[in-house]
Amino acid sequence: MKFALSFLLLVASPLLLIESSFASGDAIQQTKALLNNPEERNKVIASDPKAKKADDHLKSLGLSEKSQEDVYGLSGSIAEGMVEKSNGDSELMAKKLQEYLRDPASIEKDLSPQQKMKIHELSKELPDPSIMR
Repeated sequence: MKFALSFLLLVASPLLLIESSFASGDAIQQTKALLNNPEERNKVIASDPKAKKADDHLKSLGLSEKSQEDVYGLSGSIAEGMVEKSNGDSELMAKKLQEYLRDPASIEKDLSPQQKMKIHELSKELPDPSIMR
């Protein structure tokens, strides 16, 4: 359960931002590059309310700047894996993303061991949900 909660808190918002780029492998590569380039990403955040909302959510989690950058990089990596596993089928990728949002635990089977480890590491910076009540 903690893994699913960590996925939702950490990675879901950036993945929703790039859902529109699922239409092409080239677009996903460009988006992945954008996610890994803070200067370019900040331009998009400044001009796109959806991007701003996702970035504000990420910042509200209290992660270090390095960890926030790691989340964006992880999101790009997960999206790239979704493109590969779906053979670039944008409808299938969008359905998969919706499945992950409905049942966050379902993503675990689709992640690499390195991605799982990264989410676990990042989750250590999240506040304990029991103290947030």
